[in-house]
Parts: sequence; structure tokens; C-alpha cells
Amino acid sequence: MKLPVHNEVMDACKHAATISRFKFYGMDRMFVPRPAVKTATVTFIEINCKTYAVTARHVIEHFQERAREEGREHEGFYCPESPGVAIEGPFLTPPADYPKAPPDIALCPIDRRLPSHIGKETFVVRPEGDPEWPVSHAVGIGFPTEEKHNVKGEHENTRIAMPCIHVLAQGVGSDGLGDQVPFYSSLPKPPVVQNLSGMSGGPAFWTDESNYGLIGFMTEGKVEGPDEGEGTPNGDSRLHFFLQRVDYSILKSWTEYIDENWESKCDEINATINRVRGRQATNKDAEGLYEAYSDAMADIAGVANNPILELLGPPVRDIDEVVDDEFVDRKRAQMLRLLREQNVALDGEKSEDLVKLLGETHFYVLCKKEGIELSQAVDTGHPEFRWCSRDERPFRLEVITPSFVGEGSAIEAMMEESFDKKVAMQERLAEGHSVAVSQQVIAPYGDLPHEQRVTHLIQRLQEKVRANVRAGRFDAEQRFLVCNLIALPPYANTDSILRPVYCRHVVDEGIYTVTGELWMVAFARPGMLIHSEPEFSWSRGVEGTIQTTGILVDETFDRFSGIIFVVYDLQKTARILAVFRDEDCMGKTMVTLVSDRWNDEGDSNGWCLK
Repeated sequence: MKLPVHNEVMDACKHAATISRFKFYGMDRMFVPRPAVKTATVTFIEINCKTYAVTARHVIEHFQERAREEGREHEGFYCPESPGVAIEGPFLTPPADYPKAPPDIALCPIDRRLPSHIGKETFVVRPEGDPEWPVSHAVGIGFPTEEKHNVKGEHENTRIAMPCIHVLAQGVGSDGLGDQVPFYSSLPKPPVVQNLSGMSGGPAFWTDESNYGLIGFMTEGKVEGPDEGEGTPNGDSRLHFFLQRVDYSILKSWTEYIDENWESKCDEINATINRVRGRQATNKDAEGLYEAYSDAMADIAGVANNPILELLGPPVRDIDEVVDDEFVDRKRAQMLRLLREQNVALDGEKSEDLVKLLGETHFYVLCKKEGIELSQAVDTGHPEFRWCSRDERPFRLEVITPSFVGEGSAIEAMMEESFDKKVAMQERLAEGHSVAVSQQVIAPYGDLPHEQRVTHLIQRLQEKVRANVRAGRFDAEQRFLVCNLIALPPYANTDSILRPVYCRHVVDEGIYTVTGELWMVAFARPGMLIHSEPEFSWSRGVEGTIQTTGILVDETFDRFSGIIFVVYDLQKTARILAVFRDEDCMGKTMVTLVSDRWNDEGDSNGWCLK
């Protein structure tokens, strides 16, 4: 007998995905599980304009039990369908409706954009989609574990193919009042897929030719041959599965419970993790910030290079050397919390957060080393310091730490490239070569056209400064902008970049005139020439003209008397440079901070800069 199925039910795999533990499986796979690893199915639903991931309770319990056996608590979950996405959890199960057992269901609120990241869509649950009982037949959907197999990804990395399976079975006259609903069909011949393990958590739909709706979620499925089970008619194979029954009102009640209790469950988990970490690290804080940083970098050493975190070693040491300072202790604790998060060094956004914390703190430490004791401004939520003395006019320092052009996504793209190169080196060594070498270009400013590299560098640095400086009305105190350039190094490692132009001697080629990019960041006016070393000795040394306006020329930023730049050499030793509107903006404290490493629009101090 042919059972009618709505066309859209046959396309319903778009509402589900494979779910696995968020576990690292090695360089060649990253978080993609091996084919034999037990996985399950997760369904994405939307109800009352909120989005949830749904799977079976026994799935979550199994994953958590395996994680605990390996000494891991609350490791999270992962959908490996390319490009992959994590579901941090927790998944919660609604309470039992006494005297019934707790439902075999687990739900987790998610961002509505999460399914689309892996090419999926939510299924919108509406009251009109409820079935009329008894239901003649249903279609279950999921991703069986044994159907997974390895494939090569776009970059020759290992991915996994996960076929989606539809199972069609007849109802057995259920009245729709019980939690678990069985479906059964006899089959004249064995189906292609013999093992349905892994489909738990997948959606199931009632359907006819013109309508369909969500009826439940898969909790168990099995295919039996003619020699298995009892009562198999005519010696046929048979298929049966069980559903956790749902309808609109049930899901509405469950999701309301989840919404009310999810944050408290998160707090409970965080408290547990903190207690465990506290026990593990009674001496962890004594270990210091640098050790935590080193551990985070060691965690990814065999996987990829984090281009921005690799820059931080020496500044982290500087911060770690400061003791008995309330501000540094507070910031150190924030950085330690970040560094102890799982896989923090593989997360572009968290890497950015760490760099911004470090940029602000390291500037404070550099001032402290010069005997300048700053106080944190308490009337703003932004990184800002205040300095006050009887002998000088007080001033404020607004601190920004611009990140790579492209920010978190650019950092992650560079890590992915690094991973691919490590894989290529391993493959070369596996082929019997005694030496394998790879080269990676770190481009914090993005792709710079060679013929206008200085022009574009200046413009992009101006853009990053503008994007990081807050707008608004401010008090009348003198203000300086502090720009920590640990993530965006200047074009040249010389104090002369504070000059409008300077002479650069190139061995065997001669002396060339080069534009000072930090002077231009502050004082550029449209139409000014940009000089750089020519590619060939006979080429012209002018890139063209700049079309942007410097920060200190722009009226939007007239509150700033100058810009203080924290720049780092190749060993990441910091030095402080500055540009001021004029020499009168400098007081005794500023002279202590910058010494003779400053300039103004008129190049008054250019003769001191080398």
C-alpha cells in the first residue's frame, strides 16, 4: 500500500543536522567526529518567534557520560556539517508530568542565525500543524551513525559525509494521549539502511498529500529481518520506531519552562566549573598570567598559529611583573578568565577581547614604570585614565587597541590557513621527505596593493582609529588619545614615522624619501603626496596623493590635544611616540612619558627623530 507524503516532508532534512560532542579529534579532523563515533540528530524549531535546538534526552546524557569518563565537564556540542557550528548548551529537559516519566527530549535556546550557518532552516511550529489522532502514518528524519563516511574537504582536509534518511511507517491506532508513540511497517525486502541508530532527536511528521505537521521527535528506531522478533508477517522484514509525541501546546509549555530556567542552569554550570577550577588551581593564580598564556598557546601548537596572540608574550610578562596594584590585578583576573576558556586561542573574537584588555593594561604598566601613576576614570565604561597633579593641568587618556583589519574573521581565516599548511607539512613528512617547510604571510592590514602600500596603510589605520573612538560630548579637561598598535605595527620601525617625510637609506640602492605614516594618521590633508621606496631604482618614489583627513585635523576629534602611540619592535619591546597639535600641549608629565619621541604638525621636533 502506497502511503501519501507531502512534497515538503521529503525536503525536511533542512530542519535537522548531525550533532556530536564538541571534541577535538586531531589536526586532520579538528572537531569533525570519526565515522564510527556515536552521533545523533538535532532539530531546529521556531515557536513564538524564538529558536531552539531539540534532541533526545538520552542523547545528551550519553554525550555527557562519555565526556565525564574522559575528565571533561560541560564540553558543549557540535554540528559538523560544513563549515561546522558549536552549540554551547546546556540542553534542558522539561519536568515530568506525574505519574509519567520525564520526556525523552532536551531543548536549548539558540541564536536564530545558527541553523543558516550550516545551510539549515528552522521548522516553524504552529497550532494549525497539530495532527488529528489516530494518525495513519508518519515520516521520521535523521542521520544514522553508520551511514557517515570520510570525504576530502575543499582544502584536502578531512570532512565527513552524513546522509539524511527518511523512514516511513504506519501508525498502530494510538489515541495520541501517551508520551511515546509507536509506528510500524512490514517490508517485503530489507531496506538499504539497516541500522537507524543516530536518528534519535530527528523530527517526525504526520503527512498526507496536501498537509503535514510536526508530530514528535525520534527516540528509537530499528530494522528487523525475517529471522528477528516475533510475529513478522509472511517472513518480511519490518521497521518500527518510537516518537516523543509533541503538539503546539506541549512545545509551548516546554519552551516556556526552558526560557524560565535556562539562565539559572547556566549559572549553576558556571559555578560548578569555577569550583572545579578553584580546586585544580589553588596555585593556578600563583602560576601567573604568562603561564596561562603559554598554556593557551601550547594547546593549539599542533593545530594552528594564532597570528594575534603570538604577539603578546613580552607585554604579558610586563603585566605579570606588577604586584599589589588594584587596577592591574583586576585586569589580570579578566585576562586569566579568558585564557582559561576552552579553545580560546582558536576563537578570533575572544582573541580580540584579550588583545584589547592587554593593550589598555600594558599602557598603564608602561606609565607606571616611568613613575606616572594613573587612575582609572570612574565616570565611563570605556578604557580611560585620568592624571592629576598640583603642579600641572589634569588630563585624560582614552585608550584604544585596534585589531586586525577584518577583526575576528580575519584572525580565524589566518588560523585556517596555518592549519592547512601544517597538514600539508605532515603529509610531506609522511611521504618520506626529511624536511618540510611552509610559509605564511601575516597581514594585519589586509591585502595592501604594492604600488600604494603606504597610502593604504595610513588610510586603514585612520579607519581603525575612527571606528574605535567613541563619539559624544565630553568634559573640559585636556584629553589625549592613546592608540596601542600591538596588533597593527607601523610600516617602519623608526621614530622618524612621526615626521611628514624622512630619509630612508637602503643598502646598495641609495637614499629615498618616505612619508611618516603616524604623522599622516594625525595631520593628513587631502592632496598631500605619499612617498615610499620605489620597487626599482629607476621607478618614481611617489605613490600618489592621499584623500583622507588626519585625526587631529578632523573637527570630530577636536577634543584631543594629541595622539600617543604605543609601538612595538620585532622583539615586542614597547616604546611610546606622540604627535601633538602644538608644543604647548605638552606638560612635564608628557615629557617624562615620551622623552624626545614626539612631533607636531609643523615638524618642530623632527630634527630629534631618528
